[in-house]
Amino acid sequence: MFENIIEQGAVFQLRDDLLSGKNAPSMLFFGASNTGKGSAALELARFFSCEENAAWKCSCPSCEQHRYLRHDDLLIFGPRSFIAEINACKSAFLRNPSSLSAKLLFFRSLRKLMIRFSPVLMEDEPKLSKINPVLQSLDDKLTEFWSTADGQESVLEKLCGSLVKDAVVLENEGIGSIIPVGQIRLASYWCRLAPNGKRKHW
Repeated sequence: MFENIIEQGAVFQLRDDLLSGKNAPSMLFFGASNTGKGSAALELARFFSCEENAAWKCSCPSCEQHRYLRHDDLLIFGPRSFIAEINACKSAFLRNPSSLSAKLLFFRSLRKLMIRFSPVLMEDEPKLSKINPVLQSLDDKLTEFWSTADGQESVLEKLCGSLVKDAVVLENEGIGSIIPVGQIRLASYWCRLAPNGKRKHW
């Protein structure tokens, strides 16, 4: 576990605590920007949902859904910008398009943005009709991106550029500088519902 978190010593302590059963009932990840706090939190969620051994390449259905950030028991919200991360991941992928790890990294960077528009949080959201077409476009292009085979560099480069353009529109149109009170209420209600898997993570 935490194999995808690089050069963050704190995850070793966290991993040891988890393996020894000393995990806290709740955790706050705090620190400078772009240090992997969000990735560590997502990996922690995967660990708690895992049905087998929690290794990064675990083949259980829960881990598979978490790796692609499509698990029903995962909720992310907040005003953070993702464009810098998305652009960095796109560049890393285009430098080495045959790398499955780089492909997944870019895919996940886009899903981190898209998951902020979960139907759980967007109920009765007035701007939903405006951003829904962009969300659908991103989802369709991500499916195409994942199924495009290695060796089609020109297709992949064009598709990556289009994905980033959609992500910029989605972030500019859909994410404000504060978390709306309505989203906090919806998230709070969601937390009280029974999980689809072992537990919920937000």
